[in-house]
Amino acid sequence: MIICINGKFHKKDKFEISVFDRGLNYGDGIFETIPTFKEKIIFLKEHINRLFEGCNKLYFKLPWDKKAMLNLVNLTFEKNVKFEYGRIRIIVTRGTNKDGASTEDVLQSPPELIIVITENKLPSRVVAEKGLKLMTTKELRPYPEIKTINFIPSVLGQILAKKKGYDDVLFVKENGDVLEGGRFNVFIVKNNILKTASHDVLNGVTAAKTIKMAQKMGFITKKQKVQLDELISADEVFATGTTKRIIPIIKVDNNTIANGKVGPITKQLMIKFSQLFY
Repeated sequence: MIICINGKFHKKDKFEISVFDRGLNYGDGIFETIPTFKEKIIFLKEHINRLFEGCNKLYFKLPWDKKAMLNLVNLTFEKNVKFEYGRIRIIVTRGTNKDGASTEDVLQSPPELIIVITENKLPSRVVAEKGLKLMTTKELRPYPEIKTINFIPSVLGQILAKKKGYDDVLFVKENGDVLEGGRFNVFIVKNNILKTASHDVLNGVTAAKTIKMAQKMGFITKKQKVQLDELISADEVFATGTTKRIIPIIKVDNNTIANGKVGPITKQLMIKFSQLFY
């Protein structure tokens, strides 16, 4: 495995990161997970665009422009083993400043860039069609529109969900607004119309591709508020994400969605997505 650190390439056991790195100390960083399929990188430009948007919101001063970042990702991909299904992880932290705790020069810190490629173990067909069981939580991700490396709500949420027999967590506001899953966007289907939350969620790349694909297939799509009772009474519910593609959600808390099986529209989308992309 070859890893890119700040534009230089290292074997996986031949690189160092400062113990004072702000990402390590404070979760002060951002990341992207980009799918690969055999010799091809999927949705690379979309993920790079979102990475730069997030870095701007966090006031990271990147020494690389988008073209240079694309080149580094492609070079890292070329130097590594090609998996049938892989994933590229880009991590950017604010870097190290003085003792790591000082905020005096925090905006002047040179960022730390890491690019690493691993296998992406997608859910098997059996698991994908069996669907997900989600537990709701009101412990929400901070700055949800930015893919920060502070993923404690998602990590702890999944740990607690699995202890109770669920697969993952579903973030729901106090007022009942459904947001997203621990690592995925959520859609409901009602009367052949697809809906997904429009605010306080990550602008998912896979979600955006699914929306465009569904529209071309003749479905109406809407980005708007979705209430929990609306989700529970939906005809179908599904999740989208880099490591899941499209996967049905068949239970939320103690509520079974419809008949508890993958719905016909979700199944169409699952098949079409894998045919078009990966």
